[in-house]
Amino acid sequence: MHYTLEQRRATALVLAGCCVEAVANLYLAHKTTPEQFAILEWAKMLDKWTVLPSLFVSGYSLPKDGELYQDLKRLNARRNALVFIGRCRSLPERLFNHLASFDKTDAITQVRVVVGMTTLMREMRRLIKL
Repeated sequence: MHYTLEQRRATALVLAGCCVEAVANLYLAHKTTPEQFAILEWAKMLDKWTVLPSLFVSGYSLPKDGELYQDLKRLNARRNALVFIGRCRSLPERLFNHLASFDKTDAITQVRVVVGMTTLMREMRRLIKL
């Protein structure tokens, strides 16, 4: 039950982050040329709500001591932490692939075989449980 609740919370955080960023991008798309938007869409989510609107609306501000900014900042931090967790899962493989791009010796092949066997065994155990 706790696991299900955590999954729902994580999903809600990621979706809320997507929606907040989508609204900011939609606003920017209406205020900029396609060339400008192509650059600004890559800005950080916090900047899209704190800095970028002031380029188009004089007097715009999102006070950093206000509840709205604090909620945005918390959402951003939690969303980034969830995304980072996902990236951590692939980190061993990404690091090994980086190393393999430099090391062309048999050691790389041997490690790939061991890692491949481990992955195969894990998948077989998972299938047996089904």
